[in-house]
Amino acid sequence: MANLEKFSSPDAKSKSSKRDKNLEKQNSITERVDCIEDLCDIISLLLPELWSLGQSYFSGDLYMKPDQNKLAEFKSNTLACISEMCRLVRTSVGQGKSPLVGWFPHCLQCLRSVAAQLSQIPHDPLTALIHHFRMECVKSVLVNAAEQVKELSIKENWNQIHEPNYGLITHLPGFFKKCVDTAITTLKGSALQKEAKEAELFDSEPLQKEAGQLVLVIFNNYIQVIDQLSANGEEEQSFTVSQMGASTYRKNQTPLSWEEKLLSCVCNVKYSCEVVLPDLCKTASAAGLPPLEWVMKEAAGSLGGLRSRLEFMYIEAKSDPLVGTIEPSMYIGHFDWDTDLPPRGVRPYANEIIANLIAVHAQLERCCNWMKDTALTQIMETVTEEVSRLILCAARMSNQGAMQAKLDIAALQFALARYTSPHAQRFFGEALEAIPPLTEANEKIVEELLDNYKTRMHLQLYAFSAISK
Repeated sequence: MANLEKFSSPDAKSKSSKRDKNLEKQNSITERVDCIEDLCDIISLLLPELWSLGQSYFSGDLYMKPDQNKLAEFKSNTLACISEMCRLVRTSVGQGKSPLVGWFPHCLQCLRSVAAQLSQIPHDPLTALIHHFRMECVKSVLVNAAEQVKELSIKENWNQIHEPNYGLITHLPGFFKKCVDTAITTLKGSALQKEAKEAELFDSEPLQKEAGQLVLVIFNNYIQVIDQLSANGEEEQSFTVSQMGASTYRKNQTPLSWEEKLLSCVCNVKYSCEVVLPDLCKTASAAGLPPLEWVMKEAAGSLGGLRSRLEFMYIEAKSDPLVGTIEPSMYIGHFDWDTDLPPRGVRPYANEIIANLIAVHAQLERCCNWMKDTALTQIMETVTEEVSRLILCAARMSNQGAMQAKLDIAALQFALARYTSPHAQRFFGEALEAIPPLTEANEKIVEELLDNYKTRMHLQLYAFSAISK
């Protein structure tokens, strides 16, 4: 009884109805293709024999005397027969709501087979129909490829491949290239293959533009797939910035964190723009599609825009939590810049900034090395702006507090010198100007503490190449 209820449930009925509609749609397409095949078979079988018989009759090879007055009518009727077949084929294609997606290459082959059989017979209507089918075949195959590309996000498994010049890409660009290559190969063996007496397929600018637009749709769908895959799901984001107090790190369900997936998307964009798209355009042009330079330029522009946006997303995702930890860390333990305690070393907030940037550096080094300098430089600008703001906001600063502030800033300047832009250096300068001047003795103490720090952090700072080997 439970099983019967399961099959009679609304969900089961909905699935059954959907399955029936799909079956009905497939049957409709198959019937129309069968009709086209039958029409081609009938004309191929009967018309050449009828034409041959007519030629024998009008040339006097038969036992009866030919009526030459009927020659024009015979030719007209033969051409009318071919025209009617073409009309019926066009009707079969246009019938129903379901287009013959995937069947145009096969139908084109059937029509070409008829044309080969009618080589001795004038068949201009069939030649025009074949030209029409060739263009429809191009549209059908490219539209089908565009739909397949839309589904590529399902295939993304985040298995990474190291490309020396591009970082850790995934299999997605390969899936995309294979999908488009398959479509081009199909067209090369059908619509783009020019048979005898067939006209050039892209003999007009509108047709060239139309084909280019279809290829551009394929590329744009691929760009949308990468964009969708880069989306930051709240449940997927992993927080790797350490904070004083309770840890905010939580393990991800998948082997890769969201930031690592985002970096793979950035690498995929760069690899696709510089390798995959040029290869595909070259293959497409060699196969017979019209020149695609303008398509390549437009797609490259879209990929460049996506890459900039994804890089900004990553930098923002790393900067915001990092900057948010600076103030709490600076004042941990109720620290006050107006302190009477002499500095004993670099304070935790400065060490934490450096440790967090080392972690970002390590992630970029592993996943996307070419983006490292740009990303760390921009993150540094945000960090130095926040440090400068906090130093400038200090109400009062004792001599000991001034020594501590100068030591912290000097440590940051030394450790992160490679990624300190003029903009970041200006923020450091503003902070240093706000610190009360130190005596020579105090300056010497700060220098000694800084030298101590450099010695202790020697190994960690190799990550930034701050210390020469």
